[in-house]
Amino acid sequence: MELRPRFSRLAGRTAVFLALASLALFCFAEFSVAAPIETIRDPNSGRVLMMKIKVRRAKKTAAKKSKPVEVKRIAKRTARKFIGRHRQLMGIEGSADQLDLPNTEIDELGFSHLRFRQKHKGLPVVGGEVAVHINSSGQVYLADSKTATDLPAEILPSILQSQAIATAMARADQDAEHAYTMYQRSAQLVILPIGLLLEKAEADTHVAWEVIVGDLPKQERFAMKYYIDAFSGEVIYSMYNIMTLDRRVSDCAAAPNDWTCRLDYASPTYPGYTFGRSESSPARGASPNTGNFSFTALGNNYSYTYNGNTEVDKIFSHLGSIQTLVASSFGIEGANSQSGTGCYPYDQHLTTASVNQDLGGPTGFVCPDSSASFSPSTGNMNFCMRQAVPDIAGHEYGHALLQHLGRFKSGSWSFGPTYDGQSGSLQEAFSDFFGELTEKYITGSNDWRIGTNSFNWYTGQYDGTARYMDAPSASPWAPPDSFSYNCSGNTCYYPYPSRYFSAAHTCANGPNYGDNHGIHRNSTIFSHAIYRAIVGGNEYGCDIQPIGMDAARQIFWRAWRDYFASTETFFQAYNHIQQACADLVQSPEVQLPASYCDQIKRAMQAVQLDYPLCPSPASVEPAPVCAVRHVTSAGTFKPNFVNGLPYPSTRFAPGETMIVKGCNNMPNATVRLSIIPNSFTFFTNNVPQTINANAWANSNYTMVGSTDPNGCFNMTFPNPLSTYQSYSDYYLVIDGGDAVYESYSDMYINIRIALPLGGDGYCQVGQFTSSNEDCANSPIDCGCSGPYTCQSVNQNGVPRNMCVYTSAPTSS
Repeated sequence: MELRPRFSRLAGRTAVFLALASLALFCFAEFSVAAPIETIRDPNSGRVLMMKIKVRRAKKTAAKKSKPVEVKRIAKRTARKFIGRHRQLMGIEGSADQLDLPNTEIDELGFSHLRFRQKHKGLPVVGGEVAVHINSSGQVYLADSKTATDLPAEILPSILQSQAIATAMARADQDAEHAYTMYQRSAQLVILPIGLLLEKAEADTHVAWEVIVGDLPKQERFAMKYYIDAFSGEVIYSMYNIMTLDRRVSDCAAAPNDWTCRLDYASPTYPGYTFGRSESSPARGASPNTGNFSFTALGNNYSYTYNGNTEVDKIFSHLGSIQTLVASSFGIEGANSQSGTGCYPYDQHLTTASVNQDLGGPTGFVCPDSSASFSPSTGNMNFCMRQAVPDIAGHEYGHALLQHLGRFKSGSWSFGPTYDGQSGSLQEAFSDFFGELTEKYITGSNDWRIGTNSFNWYTGQYDGTARYMDAPSASPWAPPDSFSYNCSGNTCYYPYPSRYFSAAHTCANGPNYGDNHGIHRNSTIFSHAIYRAIVGGNEYGCDIQPIGMDAARQIFWRAWRDYFASTETFFQAYNHIQQACADLVQSPEVQLPASYCDQIKRAMQAVQLDYPLCPSPASVEPAPVCAVRHVTSAGTFKPNFVNGLPYPSTRFAPGETMIVKGCNNMPNATVRLSIIPNSFTFFTNNVPQTINANAWANSNYTMVGSTDPNGCFNMTFPNPLSTYQSYSDYYLVIDGGDAVYESYSDMYINIRIALPLGGDGYCQVGQFTSSNEDCANSPIDCGCSGPYTCQSVNQNGVPRNMCVYTSAPTSS
């Protein structure tokens, strides 16, 4: 699980999108004898994803508190009884005995969380699971179900395990372009429901051999899971398999051209210096290795020296800080709760990392293309040269935290959530968030940008930021896919999405163009929602009040720990996070304000995570549910020659003052005015349009103000049109302050910049005195009426013809 590359060799294919359907179609009220049940279904297959049970409030009693063993025993019985009653609704074919129970967790609220893994005739079903959640009163209040159907009657394979392993090894060697010596790590027979994994309507279930292949242990530059059909022998699915305190930081650059990762190694090449550092060892200081790492990318040759880097000491220090952060934030000792990050059968008490990795590979996730990675096979973290910065270290440790979540354990093994599609994107989003937590913990501040101060291989500068949680579309690079990208000089730019309906978002159930169905690219949709919930602000028409980083940490961790499925989707996460927040509102220890749940819900709605179907290009983009119209009433005005009071006008001479005002708008809200040429296209279908990317809006033709408590505003462009040399139509965009035009939240007014034209009904006074209209030279447009008469007056030293008030004669 890695921080994705600036440049990848993985080829892309065009994504296939599904049509959007209304969420209302997939919520049904169903009733059991015990309590009414609301179900939420997958719109593609009709599978039940979630069951919300309306429970009665239990009366508080002074009953003796049961022991955890007894609580778990009762919870298991209650959960199995519930599943047995609703197995058809959950899509469980036959007996509920096909479910096993790896673990039962009791949280700090006294709630029990039981997660059952689906099996079929003794074989594990990849991604198949049922979760039952029971409150402290012993009532089932929530259940989740993602089970495979159309299970095969015949499971006896015709392809032997040895044949499957040979196929996987050959495929791995081909995928790695023969760069490494491969080792088979594990092989087991499983049920593979591809339809379930990709959220497709059809089941597409197979009996398959799951074979994990990688290169040298503890130095994983390549690791893949291959699924080989047990009857045809073909590779039918694959996914990457790369993602304490006894610290062991190995240095992978101990001498020129020696890239073996070494620990506590006294190099004969550099007497007096020890490469790599284990616990209780002194700091190593700057590396004396004078060798260079040379590579070619984007048609350019690069070479950087190892001399002087202190990556070993930096990562060693960061891992110690993270260990303390994890203990204080989540109440656990190390990612695996055994003081380390190690994965069984490796030493679990160890926290291991390798730095100065540099052996490039063709798979697109190793140096120099990547920054860092985490291996769920071993628990080891890998860092490319000069990538030992706090947020990257925290990001990789975030993967370790998710890998070792208690509910994803079976015996001594941690199998982790599925690193594919939206589940993988959610992992990347959480890891980015934990990276920012780490950065703030270590440095005292964070910038919501992953890879801050890391080395950029292609610019030679410490500007290697990978993803922007605050402004995803502004990120400098992203994993390439079928979308066009621009390579200027040594840098490639790809779009990252900030919302579900973004053109940069590719549906997880489309063709696998690489990146495990878009795990890194699509992660910014969710990480941007996290950012917006924490800092607040206006997002696609939704006004969000900040909940702060500490509250977000508790909510998202609880959602992951207690509710997320191994194949969690964005839509499931939207619901589970609300449940996690509601739990913490009830918690006597935490007592989150109830308003926080509304704000985090708004943040997720703003980026459209509440839509269950991936949109097609023809889909009309819906307005976010939380969106409001900030400005409902506004108009443009100009000063009146008669009395100086403004009067309505949409036509102005170059240099003429423009007044924009209105009432009955949202009170105490930001108002942002931008004048842009009418060549700017306002697309239909509610697609938000970035205003500040326009050259006009970035110059003198933007103003920011706010409405008063009554929803009124009055703003003046004192001379905004003086440099407009073309006389044409323009847009005056009035938005809520986010520099994005949303048709459902903002408004615009057509204005015209034109030279004065006699008889057109507009009295224009612009920058050119000779062409100004007044009551003498243009009586039709600027005529005086009533007690006003046209007279020549001296205005600021300039003679002007103006309408002057003449008092009526008095009678004696």
